Amino acid sequence: MKTLSALVVFLLLGPLLFEARALTEAERQQAIEENTADLKAAVDNGDLEAATVALEALKNLKQAAESAQKSNDIDDPKKPQNIDDVFKTLRDWGLSLTLAPDADGGKGAHFGFNHDRHAGTDIVWDAQFYLKWNLLKRWLQQRHEPVLYLGDLRVDSLAVSAQGKITSTDNTATDAWRFRLESETYLRLDRSPDGVLRGLLINLAAKDESNRDFQMNRFSGEIWITPIASRLYIGRFSGRPEDWIQFRWRPYVGIDAGRTDSESHGMDDSNVWLMARGKVELALNFLRNALHVKDVVLSAEDRIVYLSETSTSHNYLKANLSLLLTKSIGFSLDYSIGKDSPAFQSERILTGGLSVKF
Repeated sequence: MKTLSALVVFLLLGPLLFEARALTEAERQQAIEENTADLKAAVDNGDLEAATVALEALKNLKQAAESAQKSNDIDDPKKPQNIDDVFKTLRDWGLSLTLAPDADGGKGAHFGFNHDRHAGTDIVWDAQFYLKWNLLKRWLQQRHEPVLYLGDLRVDSLAVSAQGKITSTDNTATDAWRFRLESETYLRLDRSPDGVLRGLLINLAAKDESNRDFQMNRFSGEIWITPIASRLYIGRFSGRPEDWIQFRWRPYVGIDAGRTDSESHGMDDSNVWLMARGKVELALNFLRNALHVKDVVLSAEDRIVYLSETSTSHNYLKANLSLLLTKSIGFSLDYSIGKDSPAFQSERILTGGLSVKF
């Protein structure tokens, strides 16, 4: 059961042992010319999807050129590197750090304090993070985000990841570890310019999930599906950045099929979990402008899991207030209530601290 965990940890540390090769100037110029031609052809044919892909590729090539220039200037004391530039280097290796898996990019990983009001424990230090390494980006040895097309199916990433919710000294905490070998794909359903449901985003993973002390372990296959429908504000904020408040939301459905082993409860069950998840986000632009920060976002996410082995369902609700100082650094305040996997123990936890994202 722990083989997948060890493999994921090794692969996540892998990129730190090697030096990524950037595109040469000649290769970059050739790629720009090819994507410019693709963009012109897409516009002439009225293919909005192809035009969007070409524009994104050109944007990534521009970012790669800027990254190469910054690498050349790194030893120049007159040009200090800011924190976003440092994290940009990690992104170039295919690494990303967020709070949890999220189709919209997600919030920053949390490092701060934790107070479990349900358990009545003291305030302790905690960390909640989702560290992911996109193997496609590494294997293709490119500085921009690679994709693989298989007809109407686009493979955005093949990755290994480690997700943790851990505390420093709280022995009654409902901590959890999740290690995954995962892929993220986009299935295009509608090519028409006025279509509503453009496609489906599918996340498929082999997962090893355990509690704090690895006494309860679940090895399973997991799939999450969410629609791409920006006209319904799924994944896209309503209105304009100048508006006082903007809104977006996203629904998910999922299945987790696997086996649960528990040393303390003597469990050894093969079972299926049915899952649903919903997220709502409000961009508080009036507060952002008043505080002169990059973003202020208020959000709530609710997850329901139905356990086939016990015919019961568990609910886990999490509210968050994020204040971003830069693209990578900010502060966050979370409140969670309910029962989270794999142990499904009751919790009512307030957390706050520094958020980091790249």
